Amino acid sequence: MSVERGHRGSRATPLRIASIAVSSLLAVGVALGVTPLPPASPAIAAETDAETDGITLVAAPADAGLVRQGTMLTVRVTVRNDTEQALPAGEVVLSIDPEVATGRELSSWFDEDAPPALDRAVARDTVRALEPGAVAVLDLRVGAGELAGDARSGPRLALVELRADGTVLGSDPTSVVWLSAADPLPAGRSAIVLPLTTPGIDTALLSSEQLERLTAEGGSLTRTLDAAAEHDVTLALDPRIVASTRILGEDAPESARELLERLEATEGDSFSLAWADADPALPVLAGAAPFEIPDQTAERDGRTSLDELASWSHATTAVAWPSLPSTSDESLAALVESGAQTILAPSSRLSGEGPLLTVEGSRVLSLDSALSAALAEAASARSSQAWTSAVARASALLAAAAAEGRDLIGALDRDARSALRLTDLLDALDALPWRTPTALSTLLLGTPSGAAAVSEGAADDALVGAISSALAAEEADRAFASITADPSAFMAERRLDLLAASSPGWADERIGALTDFVASSERLRSSVQVVDSSPILLLTDRTSVPITIQNALDEPVTVFVSVAPATGQLRVLDQRVEVTLEPDSSAQALVPVQSLTNGTVDITVSLRDADGRPVGESTSFELNLQAGWETAGTIAIAAVIALLFAIGIIRNVRKRRRRLAASEREAEDAP
Repeated sequence: MSVERGHRGSRATPLRIASIAVSSLLAVGVALGVTPLPPASPAIAAETDAETDGITLVAAPADAGLVRQGTMLTVRVTVRNDTEQALPAGEVVLSIDPEVATGRELSSWFDEDAPPALDRAVARDTVRALEPGAVAVLDLRVGAGELAGDARSGPRLALVELRADGTVLGSDPTSVVWLSAADPLPAGRSAIVLPLTTPGIDTALLSSEQLERLTAEGGSLTRTLDAAAEHDVTLALDPRIVASTRILGEDAPESARELLERLEATEGDSFSLAWADADPALPVLAGAAPFEIPDQTAERDGRTSLDELASWSHATTAVAWPSLPSTSDESLAALVESGAQTILAPSSRLSGEGPLLTVEGSRVLSLDSALSAALAEAASARSSQAWTSAVARASALLAAAAAEGRDLIGALDRDARSALRLTDLLDALDALPWRTPTALSTLLLGTPSGAAAVSEGAADDALVGAISSALAAEEADRAFASITADPSAFMAERRLDLLAASSPGWADERIGALTDFVASSERLRSSVQVVDSSPILLLTDRTSVPITIQNALDEPVTVFVSVAPATGQLRVLDQRVEVTLEPDSSAQALVPVQSLTNGTVDITVSLRDADGRPVGESTSFELNLQAGWETAGTIAIAAVIALLFAIGIIRNVRKRRRRLAASEREAEDAP
């Protein structure tokens, strides 16, 4: 598979390149009279062909692969040598199947890692030897007259191969569309779903700084809305964008407020995604019910209803769009039971044909998986060749649907951060003569083409484990929330955080986002805790033990302090001492105790909620009990006072006696 596009192209290995070099040496050996080795067995050849690292090959038919009578077809081929060995000179060969291909054949063809060879080569050119890291770009041209075969208009399978000394080093399956003036293709209806989302942000609401970045000129939301304004597409709107802007009010960036104004003025088709484009069916993988949106959020400007903050007028309502891993019979049934009226599902998981199907009685819109993949690759293409190649595939799929009289639905990637060529893509699709843009709501008015079954994909154990851990963490948060002043508002924010972490827009980072949610839950539950203390000295038999508690939350909490001594030396007189802490503060709880004997004793201090459930981790302290020192100290002090008093009396008596004796002597000595 091509590294450049992640889906297309093929690669050859250093082993293959080395085999070509060996073949060249064998040819020299034949000239010298040396007998060559026999060719490799089919098993060995198949093993060699299965290698996928080394050479990248991209085939890009010009003009969306459209070929008319009297025109020239040009296919630009890019060859890149990503190996550490030189690539020998060879040739690129373009082959085209003369028969009209069906949509199902095209989907399978584009998904081939090692496509089978086509019999009819129509163009070829040489490729110079390529050093490691070198790139060769060449154009294969063929006149329309050389494409003779089936005269009917429609798509054809095409294949570009890189060959050297009779060995295929790499190939890229592509397509062209033959358009006959005598037998033109009918115009077929197709709807394009364009997500307006904010992936990669795991917070409940978007901050002013984030909104400013997303809605600035060149920001992902601005780019997406610019493209939607010029084309007939169906917007899938993330309600977090609307609610975040409204909550900020005048503090919201001007560009964000203007974005909402532009959205309100848009008359195009739209529907609402789950909050933060959450995957509504992801909990079903863990045996839980689908996600539900909480009823309230933080109060601001007198509005507390999340529905009111995120309310928007949509042509289609009650839509659920699960991701590919969470699409199953069980999840679709659960979504319908939770209130979904229309479900979007990838065609690769559905057995039926057509855009509108029924699964277990519910309406399902089938998103063509091959078309959606081509659209996503084109929108995020980093080179003109990758963009042209993806557009050609989308063009062929739309042509096949038009020829077969089928409506088609394609969806852009739910991660629009890299969709830099979105407008160019929609311009190219609108220019196709066999495509009539239509709204998703229009296709919903049709009659379902039949019932479909949902095929079960391979379970993603890592994803199942991640969502299971996240749901368990949320349940632990729910118990912790009971100590807050407003548990429902606290849990509403936590649910919004989890919804943001579950979004398919994270792509390969979704498991990491869910893991981060679990880590944030653990940090949250440790934000109210007992502060460690040095050993505490108690000098009376009845006193209170001071326990310091810290609250790192931004809201008040109420907890109950419990003390458990390790021995019978201490009796706790109150096992539930209530303490209320203000946001981001600490407070001291005084737990009354009675010491029965002197000595040291360890105590375990824990916090609990009103229902007795533990809050945070318990902490152990050491108490030094010296209760006898109170009585002894009192007696000693009293004795000292009495002694001092006695000494004072004795001194006063002695002074009086001395004064009396002196007076008597003076009287005797008088004449």
